[in-house]
Amino acid sequence: MTATGGARELWPFAASIQAVAFLLSGAAPDALGMLRSWMARTRSTPPSHFQSVQLLTARAKVLIALRQARKALALFEGPFGLSGATAPAIALSQLYAGRAHEAYVMSVKWGIHQDSSPRAALESLVVSMVADVRLNGTAAHRSTAQRAEALSARHDLWSPWSAVAPEDRGLVLRLLSPSARDRVSERASFFASSVSVPHLTKREQVVLAQLTPTSTIADIARALVVSPIPVRRNCRVFTAARGVGSGECDPGWQRVGLDRGRNDV
Repeated sequence: MTATGGARELWPFAASIQAVAFLLSGAAPDALGMLRSWMARTRSTPPSHFQSVQLLTARAKVLIALRQARKALALFEGPFGLSGATAPAIALSQLYAGRAHEAYVMSVKWGIHQDSSPRAALESLVVSMVADVRLNGTAAHRSTAQRAEALSARHDLWSPWSAVAPEDRGLVLRLLSPSARDRVSERASFFASSVSVPHLTKREQVVLAQLTPTSTIADIARALVVSPIPVRRNCRVFTAARGVGSGECDPGWQRVGLDRGRNDV
């Protein structure tokens, strides 16, 4: 392999590994920013199809952790469609995009492929478990959990369990044996520090930049030389994302959610 060819393969490989590391440490927003930076570098020297798929699946997982599963699902349209390498990420995207039945069918189908790696097989099993729990609650089948446990123990592979969202964790843990339950409980969900935030327009970003612990709608409107009406509308977007306050950019809301909200966005 030439030096140029090596660089083409190394950059996306390093980006994928770094993104997953950020993800498993609960820093999904940092992972997304890092991936954007890496992908800008690879535009002039596109990587191989294999590395492109690895980069794509890493990006999909980051978007899922940020509660943007539909965007993650859209990544797999075109040349990077369904394959053994992409199936677990597509199924995970379907699951958290509200398509639990489709996720269950796909994860079961691809989880039994003989050519699947242990990681891909376990990722598919974890998706099928969560989908089963969402569809059937406490009546979910324990056989899938037993297969997933055995695979994790055989290969000492527990990181795929981080893809279980906090809202599904309780029921999933009930399906596991005490020893596996302890191991999975030790794994932090990569959703833990991620919240659902809207995509902000440039105007909304400008308003957000004006927020301070004491600013009001009138203060922001005067600073931007605009009517208070659009400022109030933008503030409702922020308060809806944070789930706090009265829908106004009042100091009380900011004390509760401003610092966290800025970090999340």
